[in-house]
Amino acid sequence: MSKSDLITPTIDQRVADNAGRDIPLSSSWIRSCRYDDDTQALTVNMTSNTYDLTGVPPDVFLDFIDAPSAGTYFNDNLKGKY
Repeated sequence: MSKSDLITPTIDQRVADNAGRDIPLSSSWIRSCRYDDDTQALTVNMTSNTYDLTGVPPDVFLDFIDAPSAGTYFNDNLKGKY
């Protein structure tokens, strides 16, 4: 194992790797999301509608896509706050 294998990606690296593409989420009502790191805009595609959220910090975006329940995270941390 090389030293580079032991390096954990930074928040900036993880955001860059995931920004600008549809990210499927494991949820019964949230299909996917897309994040624009330049504008901090998060689009959340649901089964019946789409939410366009603005001012979402990169760490919040990463917490959302890493959450065990995307729906719970959305309701508790995103909806009505961005």
